[in-house]
Amino acid sequence: MKDFKYIGKSVTRIDGLEKISGAAIYGDDIDFGPNLLYAELVSSTEAHAIIKSIDTHAAEQVPGVYKVFTGKDFPYKFGLYMKDRYVFAQDKVRFVGEQIAAVVARTPQAAKQGAALVKVDYEPLPAVLDQMEALKDDAVILHPDLGDYPHVPWFFPKAGTNIAHWRKTRKGNLEKAFAEAELVLEDTYTVPRYAHCALETHVAIGKLDYSGRLTVWSSSQSPHTQRHLFAEALGKSHKRCPRDSPARWLAALEARPE
Repeated sequence: MKDFKYIGKSVTRIDGLEKISGAAIYGDDIDFGPNLLYAELVSSTEAHAIIKSIDTHAAEQVPGVYKVFTGKDFPYKFGLYMKDRYVFAQDKVRFVGEQIAAVVARTPQAAKQGAALVKVDYEPLPAVLDQMEALKDDAVILHPDLGDYPHVPWFFPKAGTNIAHWRKTRKGNLEKAFAEAELVLEDTYTVPRYAHCALETHVAIGKLDYSGRLTVWSSSQSPHTQRHLFAEALGKSHKRCPRDSPARWLAALEARPE
């Protein structure tokens, strides 16, 4: 057998000492001082509803609040395998917890206070709370435009349904296997939402410097994928932007679509 350098051997992690000693720097440890702004998200309390209005006036009056962003400020669509999400919900929410707005402030306390004051008026719609109900012919359709969403070539969405990806996997003779089996056990299993149980908190910190470079520190297992999603959602390049880009970035953040 070939003598591998690492395979089959106990390897010392290069970050082991930093982590066990508490010296490792995580996203939440990064501090840019008084120039750092904090964002608190406003999330949907409805599973499926039309957004009739978003009142941000009270939040904007909180001392320390810099700005409140909503879907009108970020009409950008994104998605890992399919572009089915907006940075902030536009005219409709499709699940409890969907991001509706972000309150940006000088302190975390001001951001939280402002987020609590954002008022969202909903018109509730029938919800889809069971995956088997979602597959029925008369099911409520959460994404009526599913057939028009850009997606990767190995995704096969079914327009007019709630099926984002239809994939068939066949191997062997199923009928024969069941017929010859000594015991066939059928049951329904449900599992809770999974979590990666990361060591650090879910956080992202961004820095836009005067050279036009945007650097993001994030607790992510896929940094390159996340970078691509940022660039794609905001219509930016992976490369460094011209020197006037900070002004253009700020203008883009504050500009509203016509």
